[in-house]
Amino acid sequence: MSLFGEASTLPAPRRRERLEFALPTINVIFLLMLYFLMAGTIVQQDEMSVAPPETAQAPTDRLPRPLLLIANSGEFFLDGRALTRDALVEAAVAVTSGAEASSDQLNILAPAEMPAAPFLELLAAFSAAGVPVRLVTVEAERAAQ
Repeated sequence: MSLFGEASTLPAPRRRERLEFALPTINVIFLLMLYFLMAGTIVQQDEMSVAPPETAQAPTDRLPRPLLLIANSGEFFLDGRALTRDALVEAAVAVTSGAEASSDQLNILAPAEMPAAPFLELLAAFSAAGVPVRLVTVEAERAAQ
């Protein structure tokens, strides 16, 4: 018999379960990743400030050949020879795949203010004829600072 009489029938204290350490850590890491994905940017600021290519009057003797030069007035010059719009595709086929072929692709230099629709029509005509093209741009001279 015990000092207090009968034995006490108190329940045994329950063991407190330990929380897993990995789950809260993963949650914090996930939230940090989301924060940096939303707040950060992958592109550097100087990459977004690149000016688009421009064309200007330039000496054409250093440009690649065969060169189709489209003038501001809408005239076409293939390696210095003036051509009409109708004869343009035939001449382009001749200089890229004919007997007098000097290159396997036609280089095109167009003015920056040329509307897109006629330019895309011209590219579609070359594509239909099987003439590979490459666009040539000339950097405008910068003013001395």
